[in-house]
Amino acid sequence: MTRFDLDIINYQSVLWITDMEQDLDISHSKWDFVFEFLKQNGRLAYFDGYRLDHNDDDYIKELIESSSESVLYNYHRVHHVFLKLKDSTLTNHRRVLTELWDCYDRPRVFFFQEEQEAQHIANRFSKPSNASARKQPIMTGIQHGYVLSRGMEENVMRIDKSDDAPPFPWETSRSKLALDRLANEGFLAKLLRKLHLSFDIRIKRL
Repeated sequence: MTRFDLDIINYQSVLWITDMEQDLDISHSKWDFVFEFLKQNGRLAYFDGYRLDHNDDDYIKELIESSSESVLYNYHRVHHVFLKLKDSTLTNHRRVLTELWDCYDRPRVFFFQEEQEAQHIANRFSKPSNASARKQPIMTGIQHGYVLSRGMEENVMRIDKSDDAPPFPWETSRSKLALDRLANEGFLAKLLRKLHLSFDIRIKRL
């Protein structure tokens, strides 16, 4: 699949997709192909929201109530939540999910085939060592699953998969916008070296 606005890098069990036009908006139809694949291979979806970045608890609670079937974990009111999502939350343009996603500094959506996989994650969060649990590799203890998260940059979607989950169907496909940007940055670095200038030029990872 080749798109002008999406830059795709597939590296083994991790996929990075960069939106070259805007910050990540998971409600946009351009991401339908990702959610369709994840739902086909992980019938159960769960939202993990960490580090609440919103000051209206009542608003968050309304979003949680409208988007989820059940709450598996809830720490310090809604500072960290782990929810089983309704099927409808992943359809209808994912508007409610996007609002919930934007309320947290570190949002993630897990996709599993079996409920015990989700319970494993909830149990990990419930332990006193909750903070260290989040530092473990994201797929620790997961047999079959995927997790969608925001990358280091605001316009990057990251998807991790467990070893036993089906591989991603998309090969690395560099967007023309990304290639043009890399070419321009490379040209600038060569020009500065030619002029004997010592500016530190770094190319951001996509």
